[in-house]
Amino acid sequence: MNKRKVYIFLGFSFAYLAGMFSSDIKSYFIKEVYSTEYGNLVFKCDQAMREHFIAKQVVAAKPNAEHASSLMQAEIALIDCQDYDLARKKLLSFGLNEYDLIELSLRAIEEKSEDIRKVVEIHEIRYD
Repeated sequence: MNKRKVYIFLGFSFAYLAGMFSSDIKSYFIKEVYSTEYGNLVFKCDQAMREHFIAKQVVAAKPNAEHASSLMQAEIALIDCQDYDLARKKLLSFGLNEYDLIELSLRAIEEKSEDIRKVVEIHEIRYD
């Protein structure tokens, strides 16, 4: 075997291996770059939805101007969910899949939660 054939074989071998792992490497870098931003948007949207749900329940139980104003403010805060949705779509267009986004969400919850009680607090809906 001459040197040229060895170089060609090594080149094809490297290209084959790089192709096998390229999507994993790409996903890893995309997740690392956007994990903090996406995690913050997950929390903001979750909070906005919870506040909106509670405000709707309060207005239904005790309709008055103050509660109606709180509901309108909660509806405006749902803009955070629009930002979250746009970020999801951007990450999906970059090649991440639903499982990657779930992983990013769970990582954000774990990073921001010191114990399981905090995780429950973040996701529970309370009636005031």
